[in-house]
Amino acid sequence: MNFHAKELQLHEMKAIKKDKPAKNRVLKSFEMMLDFYGMRLIKPGNHAVAVCGNDKHLSQNSVEAELTTVDDKAHDDRTDPHLPPVETTKGQKQASQDVSNRGVFRIERAENYRERYAHLNRSRHNYLRITRILKSLGELGWEHLKPIFVRFVLEEIFLKKELENTLESCVHYWLETIRDKDARRELKKFVEEHCDYVERL
Repeated sequence: MNFHAKELQLHEMKAIKKDKPAKNRVLKSFEMMLDFYGMRLIKPGNHAVAVCGNDKHLSQNSVEAELTTVDDKAHDDRTDPHLPPVETTKGQKQASQDVSNRGVFRIERAENYRERYAHLNRSRHNYLRITRILKSLGELGWEHLKPIFVRFVLEEIFLKKELENTLESCVHYWLETIRDKDARRELKKFVEEHCDYVERL
């Protein structure tokens, strides 16, 4: 609701991605929002174990940060969440890999998750904000965090029976912000495997 705020420009986006302190502030902002939603980010080097469901295979898939940032050539400044995401090739992903992004990131429940989850389940206005947060991560060099977040939320919904009111937004909007087609396909397959929930969409 800041009427003085300006739209992010392409040259500003590129500058932030190239400036390590600025890029790290983007990550810090993401961590602050995760805390607000009852979650926390585990960075590479932190040996805490993520809470991502009972299935070890699913949990491993949910936290592996093998996806890398999107190359500038693949940049798409469209803001409509209904438009298809930009596709990236394996070569583009490898070329755009940032050393600061390598390693394994995890998302786990925060200590206050019950209170924050209850708020997130009933405060649907936050869902559009999450879509914007995910898009911003992709534009500012943290594309690989998006499937980690989406997978975590899906596991909370399907495996933990939490955050169930976020399902529609998670599938139709948050998942669709992910630019890597293989990651999207994997997450969609995970959703389809839970056919009893798909009927709600």
